[in-house]
This record gives sequence, structure tokens and C-alpha cells, in this order.
Amino acid sequence: MRAVERVPAAASTGRALPQPAQGRRFVHLASRTRLGDLDPASAVLPHIPKDESMIGQTFLQAPFLLALLALGTGTPEVAVDAPVTPAAESPAGAPAARELLALRADVVHLGDGRTVENGTVLIENGRIRAVGASVDVPSGTPTVQLHGHLAPGFVLPHSSLLPIAERFDATRGFLPDAAIVHAFRPESDALSKALAAGVTTVVLAPTEGNVVGGVTGVVKTAGGRVLKRRAHLALSMSNAAVDDRRFPTSFSGLTTELRRLFTAGEGVYGEVKSGTLPVLVAARERHHVARAVDLGAEMGFKGALIGAALAGEQLDILDKSGWTVVFETPGPNINTRIQEAMADYAKSGNPFAFSYVDADGMRMATAQLLRRGVSPDAVLRALTVTGAQVAGVGGRVGQIERGFDADLVLWSGHPLELSSAPVVVYVDGKAVHRASTRPASTRPAPTRPASTRAKADTKHTGANR
Repeated sequence: MRAVERVPAAASTGRALPQPAQGRRFVHLASRTRLGDLDPASAVLPHIPKDESMIGQTFLQAPFLLALLALGTGTPEVAVDAPVTPAAESPAGAPAARELLALRADVVHLGDGRTVENGTVLIENGRIRAVGASVDVPSGTPTVQLHGHLAPGFVLPHSSLLPIAERFDATRGFLPDAAIVHAFRPESDALSKALAAGVTTVVLAPTEGNVVGGVTGVVKTAGGRVLKRRAHLALSMSNAAVDDRRFPTSFSGLTTELRRLFTAGEGVYGEVKSGTLPVLVAARERHHVARAVDLGAEMGFKGALIGAALAGEQLDILDKSGWTVVFETPGPNINTRIQEAMADYAKSGNPFAFSYVDADGMRMATAQLLRRGVSPDAVLRALTVTGAQVAGVGGRVGQIERGFDADLVLWSGHPLELSSAPVVVYVDGKAVHRASTRPASTRPAPTRPASTRAKADTKHTGANR
């Protein structure tokens, strides 16, 4: 039997737990350095002061929404996981030592719509080894009883987490060699806030102010891990990409130049045409979407459309087109037309996912879809499975399945309920964030009552024998 270690919730900071120092590169977006020339996971530069921008901070101020999201003010106890002892270096030829951890939860959401009541997730060396209602847990494995809903960490295939200065160059419209991942700063407050909201993986992307913004990267919000350094070529068909101070100054010029570049097929443009590098296309308005789909059909590429809020009105060109729509996460004042169009697209059966600006916008966007009849399974899949597929890491994160990274979030209730909140966030099988407070009460799940009221404590038990 392992001892239970408890600390009052008031003693918790509610922030990400300290992570080991990570080496990194810092390259301004305007640099034409090729991504492959630098390795952010191994290179080290002197410390760069934290950015003090407002990116990632909440813009939600509507009183009625704050009431929906209100949390209790008590000081319940939150148990601290007994750390799994790191494996010692094995002698030459000897099998590597295993780090095992079993998590038991009242409800386990696998991410694809399936759930397991009173489920167990067995983790080995940071990856999921087994999941189910009757998992054979090896004797001596540390086991944590979690009261609440355990779900995959959210995967957002587009984000605005980097400072604008690192994602935008006002002097040039085309930056095919810009490597966004080199501006990745694992210690940033914006990443910590995303982690606290249950987001464990994001795509770092440029703004839509450049026609070609560079190559995106996929990172985890804790641990400083870069999952994919070359994820997409970021394009923009939006109004922001047309600027009378530099080329292109018109939409016709934008389209003509992109057609020329893809026809020539050099560098990243050739990668896109060959299908080895997908695209993320900023396309907010109906004519932006139509232009992107037409150019893709002509040049032979597909990908994801960012911000196509009226996609539900364009099912004539988007239905079963092979494009995925990534909805932005607006605040509470979104107009009715956009709400209805988003819901219509989500109910059409075509794939969709979400962008990340801040936690409140993400929660409100999902709540609006649920309110308009989109199924909770479809919304949760968009936040996990589809998000990971668009990010290009669908075989690694976004599901609670054997072989996937153990990126998990314990929620106080159903993950999509506005009254629910993340309690513990695991990345690679390690508890990296704990909430400082708990909701005063838990409302029912969107489709059926939650199987149990979430509690604020976790307990260590002996191994399952």
C-alpha cells in the first residue's frame, strides 16, 4: 500500500508544475533560415526574457458567461501523485527498466465517442499500454483513483500563442522558409494557460498577414517537446494578406502569384504539390474559401481552412471535398448567422476542429455548437481526434488508445460542460498541472447525467492484484 500524500488546494498555484530546462532556438519569423538547419530540441541560446504581450490572455468579460464559468471558493484537498521513480540506466544488453502507472477514473472518454465506465488506463514509459474496464495491472504498479471524467488532452491544429512579432513580417508577403517552431518558448505564460485549460498539443502558426507565412510546428504545452517541426505550409487568402504597401496589393495578384509558385513547384511548394506537406489556409469569408478550394483543385492540394465561420453556407463546395474546417473560437458576442453556419457545418458530417486563442473562447465555441444541436461526441472528437489528424500527429495524440502518448486530463465533470474544469493534466504520463480550486457543483453531462459527482481528491492505492 502506498502512502497518500495530501496538500490543501490553497497551497497549489494552479499553474504548470516546473519543467526541466529545455534548450531552444529563437529565430525571428523574418529570418530565411530553413527549418532543417536548426534543431530546437538540442540547441541552446541564452535566456530570453518572457514576453509580456497580451496574447493568450482571456478577453472574456461578459458577466453572464462569467457566471456560467464560476468556480467554488472552498479549499478541498488535492492528493499529490507519488512520483514514479525514473528508470536507472540498464547495463549493456539488459532490458530497459519500465515506469508503470495505472489511472482509474469514473468515466474514461477515449476521444472517438466511446466511453468506459470505471475504466483503467495503464501507462508505461509515458505511453498508454492498455485501457478498459478490466485491465490487467502488474503487481506493484502505482495506482491512482481519479474521481471525475478522464479524457484525452485537447489538440488544437491552429493557435495564436506566439507573439505577433514572431509570426508576422510586414515587409514581405511571402516567407516560404520561415520556421515558426524556432520561436517556440516552452516557459511562456500563454502555453501555461492553454495547459490549464486542458490543451496538451497545439500547432504554432503565423498570422494571416502574409500570403505565405512559413512552415508551422506542432508542440506540447508542457515539457518543451516538439512533436513535428514541419507540419504545414501556412497560406492566407484573407483580407489581411493584401496590402497596398507591398506585393500583392490585390486578390487577383495574390492568386496569380500563388499559381505561379505552385506551378514552378520549387521548395515547399513542390512539397505541397507532392502531398508531403499539407496546407493551413486562412480563409475567413465566403470568397476566401471559394478561392482556396479552387486553387487547391487546380494545383492538386488540400488541407485545412482556418476561420471559415460561414462554411455551413458553402456545403455545395465543401461537402466531402477533403478539406477540414478549423473554426476560430470567438467570444460571447458572435452573431447568430455565424453560430448557425458553424452548427450546420458541424452537423453535416464533414470534419472540423478548433483554433486556440484562449480558454474562454474555446469553451464558448463548443457550448454554442452544443446549444444548436451538434452532438457532444462530434464536438469532443473535433477537440481531440480530428485536431490531431489535422496537426499531422493523429497516430500519437488525441486518443486514449494503446501506443498513444499518455496526454490526459481529469475533468470535474463532462469535459464539455461549462461548469466542469480540468483538475489534473498529465503529459507523457506525468502530472504537470493541478487546479487550485474545484467547482462548487457539477452539472449533468450534455447528453446524459454524469455517472458520478466529481470529487477533489485522488488516492493512491496498492497494486491491483
